[in-house]
Amino acid sequence: MQTALPGSFVAERLLGVGPRRFWPALAELILLGLAVFAAAELCLALTRQSNAPPALWSANAFVLVCLVRTSRRRWPALLIAAAVGQALAMAMHTQPLTTLRATACDSLEVVVCASLMRYVCGRRVDLSQPRTLAAFAAVVVIGPMMSAVLMVSLAAPAFNAVLVGRCLVWFSAHALGFLVITPVLLAMRPRTLKRIAAKPADIALLLGFSVLLVGLFDQSVVPPQGAIIAMVVLITFRMEQVGAAIAAFLTAVVGIGSLLYAASIHAFAAADFADQLLTKQITLAITTGCALAIGATLAHRRRLKTSLKMSLATAEAARAEAVEAVRQTTMAEQVAGVGFWRWDLENDKVVWSAEMFRIWGVEGSDTPDLAAGLNKVHPDDKEIADENIERAMRETDPIHSSPVRLLLTDGSIRHLAGRISSERDAEGKVIALRGALVDISHLKLADEAMRTSESRYRLLADHSSDIILRVDLEDRILYVSPSCRTLGYEPEELVGRLRWELTHPDDMPNLTKVRQNLVQGVASARADREYRFMAKDGGWVWMEGSPAIIRNDDGMPIELVSQLRDISERKAFETELVKARDEAEAAAHAKSEFLANMSHEIRTPLTSIMGFSSLLQETTDLPPAADRYVQRISTAGQSLLSVVNDILDFSKLEAGQVDLDPHSFDPAAYVEDTIELLTTQAENKGLTLGLIIDDSVPSRIDADSSRVRQVLLNLVGNAIKFTAEGRVSVSMSHVMSDSGGMMRIQIADTGPGIPAERRDRLFQRFSQVDGSVSRNHGGTGLGLAICKGLVKLMGGEIGVESEEDKGSVFWFTFAAPPMNAVVHTAAAEAAEADMRPLHILVVDDVNVNRELVRAMLEPFGHSFVEAENGAEAVAAALREPFDLILMDLQMPGMDGTAATRAIRATCTANGLTPILALSANVLPDHLVACAAAGMDDHIGKPIQPMRLLTKVAEWGHQRHIPSGEDRLSA
Repeated sequence: MQTALPGSFVAERLLGVGPRRFWPALAELILLGLAVFAAAELCLALTRQSNAPPALWSANAFVLVCLVRTSRRRWPALLIAAAVGQALAMAMHTQPLTTLRATACDSLEVVVCASLMRYVCGRRVDLSQPRTLAAFAAVVVIGPMMSAVLMVSLAAPAFNAVLVGRCLVWFSAHALGFLVITPVLLAMRPRTLKRIAAKPADIALLLGFSVLLVGLFDQSVVPPQGAIIAMVVLITFRMEQVGAAIAAFLTAVVGIGSLLYAASIHAFAAADFADQLLTKQITLAITTGCALAIGATLAHRRRLKTSLKMSLATAEAARAEAVEAVRQTTMAEQVAGVGFWRWDLENDKVVWSAEMFRIWGVEGSDTPDLAAGLNKVHPDDKEIADENIERAMRETDPIHSSPVRLLLTDGSIRHLAGRISSERDAEGKVIALRGALVDISHLKLADEAMRTSESRYRLLADHSSDIILRVDLEDRILYVSPSCRTLGYEPEELVGRLRWELTHPDDMPNLTKVRQNLVQGVASARADREYRFMAKDGGWVWMEGSPAIIRNDDGMPIELVSQLRDISERKAFETELVKARDEAEAAAHAKSEFLANMSHEIRTPLTSIMGFSSLLQETTDLPPAADRYVQRISTAGQSLLSVVNDILDFSKLEAGQVDLDPHSFDPAAYVEDTIELLTTQAENKGLTLGLIIDDSVPSRIDADSSRVRQVLLNLVGNAIKFTAEGRVSVSMSHVMSDSGGMMRIQIADTGPGIPAERRDRLFQRFSQVDGSVSRNHGGTGLGLAICKGLVKLMGGEIGVESEEDKGSVFWFTFAAPPMNAVVHTAAAEAAEADMRPLHILVVDDVNVNRELVRAMLEPFGHSFVEAENGAEAVAAALREPFDLILMDLQMPGMDGTAATRAIRATCTANGLTPILALSANVLPDHLVACAAAGMDDHIGKPIQPMRLLTKVAEWGHQRHIPSGEDRLSA
């Protein structure tokens, strides 16, 4: 159930507003009552001392303004509030009966005036409108006159001279109140007040006028009426209706106030005071009426000026629109190439549009002449033109005229087409013809070009060896060129058939994909456009298509056009290439397997040969002959290892499997250590081996030191090998470049030199300067080729300068940017660490290899457990923990990688124990397999004692790294 708002009944029935407007409406009633009370009290109080009637009754003006601005439903409440306010004010000065009569008459007066104003003007009362001002003037007279007569009649039943005087006093006071107060109240809107406040000059003018009024009314020498009227007119001209209302109000207030003040200090006779008051009222009425009339006239003039400006603007806009319409029409004619004409048959007068003059090739200022215009029609088309006119006159509906040719003055021809319609009078007689002509010369040219293109297309399609095929969206063949006879078909045998019926089933998915890509605007791969097409004899022919999609004017696909080319020979050639590639890959794989097996089979016995010979070399109590034999065994093993390494390195370079490992190192110290390795070899031949380091060599560079050493050992070793006496000198220098810096190392010897005709054989694979059977020096002929590949990989060059019987100078360069920071590798730090005894598991299927490892490491206090295969290694790892595991790769049964995976997965005690591969398998694929199995590093066979000791020392103090691929090296 909905609860009624407070005062809803009173609000709706009495106040004339909704429930939600009850309190605001009540507040408005109270304010009106207070305003009426204040106005009435002020009027009565000002005349109390002089015992005279009010000179200006302003209370009714407040009520009148409220009534004309509100709905009639609220009038009763407003009248009651006003009546209460007036009665309270008059009760303080008059008898109750007089108060009652005056209040009733005033209420009736206000209702009559408001009703008349609402009838004439509505709720919007604008005194600047002449009609509204005239109605207001009538109301000011009718309302007060009616209330005055009624008031006097109620006071006495019969009229006499006294009652007539009282009636006149009542009327003048009430009429003047309406005339002075109402315009001010109507003008005092918030917007008007803001406009006045925004103009300080207007405020200053009103204040000056007020001061002038006080001065004029306070003297009796000069009559004030003329000056006052002049000032009021001035203010009215400046501020229009608002200024007139305010000026009249100020005049009334100051004028009546000065009169009442004079009456209070001078003892005027009643008759004299009444005469002066009436004179003052008449003056104020005239002044106010004139001011309001002038204000209305000025406002009306302003509205007329505004309306005139708007009319002028509208007319100008209409003129601009008309000009623009003409321009647009002319432009449309020019763009469309359409001209309009009209032929008045009664007056034989022709009217052309501007485009008609252009089409006919005449000046636009010329007067069109029908005969002259028809004379320009091509002689062969004159009958067609006449027939067009006759048809238009016969037909009541517009006709399409047959195309005609126009022969211009310069000899060129224009093709014209259009429509003609007739104008008829009430009797159906043709009085005029009108029509539109369009220049279709470009369409004719395009049509001829299209016909020419089509004929050429037909010629190409009929004589091309490629097959031109058109199919609709349902894949039905619409057209096929005569070249389809190469497949055994006649064109008519294929038209109407579905293409998928002639396509190999295995190729349909690609064909469907190509079609979808075409619709979506996506390019298709060449392989997707190749498919097998059925020949008439049932065989399959490989075709390559070049499809394109044809769309209509709306962009929708309507058909496909494809050019088919027979690629059977190319497909057969590709098949042969694939076969040859597979054979080559198989051969390369067989070569890689052969190299890997060869390397493993040679390195395995070399491990024992070189390992035990190195142990024998460290023995001090060998007889001289035995020591010499051991030296020769070691030298032969090193030579054989060099041959194997050369073959593997060259194979890696050819396959692109050599990666550089640049790092920071001291180049001078590194080259000095490298040369130190060959000092004994040089001394054994009686050669002097020297090193010259230029000052330009930086303290540290960033390069692959192992590859630098490999090239340097090869070149210095060759120099020692080919030099019988004298010296071998190594020099190094550094040059800065845009890339950071280049290192240059050259090796000079006093050997026999190289003949000029044999130098081109250098740096070639399997090539030697002396390739005869009786040559003095051995070798595979791969060393310099390997050096060239490594130097190129390091971003440098290699070369030779030689003079026969005087010696040779080999040099090479490589990228070597200087480095400032000193970097210590983990391996170096581990090698410097103290070697403590380790418990090591050695896994190898060859007993001699296990014995060799044990012999190399036992002097350092290490303990060992041996295993012959992967299974034994896993069992040992399950039994006890180890500090290090050395694992062979190639073993019977479980190999090394499988054993490593098993240990990592199942052996808790050795899950993080470092596992090092100890194997003759040293190719890159082997290293990757080791890392993938979980090994941490790799030691290649034959085993070099120093490398083995370094790796054991490095990993004996670490644990397993989950990804050890970056630690593996050959």
